[in-house]
Amino acid sequence: MNCVKFDHATPGREVARGLFNLVQGGRSVSDYSIEFRTIAAESNWNASSLLDAFYNGLSDRLKDELAARDLPADLDELVALSIRIDCRLRERRRERVFSVAPQAPPLPSAHATEQVRGGFSNSSEPMQLGRTRLPEAERQRRLQDNCCLYCGQQGHLAFSCPVKDRAHHSSRGRW
Repeated sequence: MNCVKFDHATPGREVARGLFNLVQGGRSVSDYSIEFRTIAAESNWNASSLLDAFYNGLSDRLKDELAARDLPADLDELVALSIRIDCRLRERRRERVFSVAPQAPPLPSAHATEQVRGGFSNSSEPMQLGRTRLPEAERQRRLQDNCCLYCGQQGHLAFSCPVKDRAHHSSRGRW
């Protein structure tokens, strides 16, 4: 009985295919160069071919940066230059992220805080939802003057406040 044996492709072709298909992608040039050199070590390509293959695998962003410069004639120099440029571009991107990040709104000043807290008057405006509690001094004044703790008017208490009752019914809505 004859055995059919499947063998791998010629190792030289696999290495060549690996070098042709290798790209930087989103990783750093440093990581790309390590993988490139690992595969290139198994090839029998000359220095010029390795330099071209390395350059072709770089990201477009890096190629754009290299376009404004004279390309080194040596693979080691191209790798070193590419790593320096890549590090600077990544550093700049981090700077942009931090400088564009939304800043926290400014904290209210002591004067603005005092206006919110002490802004209660003897008007008939009812207490609104989301407002802070009555300051203790205002609460004591309303209790001494027999005023409603909700709206500040005299003649009724908070549990029977007509203003509170109207606000409660209007906020319910109808189905």
